[in-house]
Amino acid sequence: MNGNFDPVGNDEFCKKLLSENDSEDLFDWIKKSDGIERSLGELEGTEESEAFAAELLTAGAKKVWAVDIERATDDYKFENSGKVCLLLPVEQEKRFSLLELANEIAEEQGFDPIPDKGQEYLYIVLD
Repeated sequence: MNGNFDPVGNDEFCKKLLSENDSEDLFDWIKKSDGIERSLGELEGTEESEAFAAELLTAGAKKVWAVDIERATDDYKFENSGKVCLLLPVEQEKRFSLLELANEIAEEQGFDPIPDKGQEYLYIVLD
């Protein structure tokens, strides 16, 4: 486990990301009907991204945001975010499920697992 994990620093980091212009509610962002394709990290397009977002909600996330979104341009009609923040529930079983899911992803990418130290938010890197 990550003994250096700072739950206060984690929550401050997520709150900072959520206050920036390149973050949006994940479902609002992914479901926009404006001719721009959207995806999360290396997931294959909108459908797979929506399925992952739904998995987070089913596991108990109270709210999920796409953060650090790479925006479309006039020439490039595609947006991607390889990072999400989610609001963790207070229920231990749901927290465990979400942390287990996030830690599986983190470990696949060579990051340390995140312990449950009472943090409000969970930051997940998908690429």
